[in-house]
Amino acid sequence: MSQEAVLKRQILLISQERTIKDSMLVKAKAISEEKYLHQYTEFLSQKDNYESFNSEKMSRKSQLYQNELELQLLKMEKQETGDRLLTDLLARKNELCNMVRIWKEKYLQYAPIEGNLEFLGFWRENGYVQIGQELFSIIPSRDKMQGEVLIPARGVGKIKVGQTANVKVENYPYDEYGLIKGEVQSISRLAHKVQVADGANTNAYRVMISFPQGLQTNFGKDLMLDFESIGSVEIITKSKRLIERLFDNLKAKIEK
Repeated sequence: MSQEAVLKRQILLISQERTIKDSMLVKAKAISEEKYLHQYTEFLSQKDNYESFNSEKMSRKSQLYQNELELQLLKMEKQETGDRLLTDLLARKNELCNMVRIWKEKYLQYAPIEGNLEFLGFWRENGYVQIGQELFSIIPSRDKMQGEVLIPARGVGKIKVGQTANVKVENYPYDEYGLIKGEVQSISRLAHKVQVADGANTNAYRVMISFPQGLQTNFGKDLMLDFESIGSVEIITKSKRLIERLFDNLKAKIEK
């Protein structure tokens, strides 16, 4: 019970006691009937105030309950609306993603590597293209250039990832430009059928060579390679001492 309610109840009880006493006094002719009626009227007024206060209090409680009920209904409605909008948004998103996917499949071509596009010929808008005709190729960026080597199955067991690979490029004479230092990046797990010089077929494994130090040779020259550059590679499967390497270089010079 609130402090205001307690106060009003105390005032009503005091007025009630005074009215009872005055009723006894008026019977004993100790006070006039007029004074008693005045007190009785005051008591009725206090009683009316107290009952009005309680009635208003109950009305406020009822209104508060109604407001809380409406608030809960609004929260439920908001949740339902949010769920419906989210479901609609996800449906539209999936529809849009599906349309984009279909458009990409119909109008876009994807390259397996990053690089620059280079057209294979001269083309004009609305030009005729034959089925199977090559239009362009992708030239990989120099900082992501890789080498691809086919190693006969007979010697592939000696090759390990991380071994040094000395690459000599056909377009750049070795005695003038030197070689590029590479590194074995990966070795295929399955063999491929390849045709050798005498026309026979043999099993070979594809070995990928990376160039962590770029395309600068051991002579300090930067080579401009493209996607179709070819050459030879020597994979160092066993470390050599410095004197052995010098002897190999000397022997190569003598042979030339």
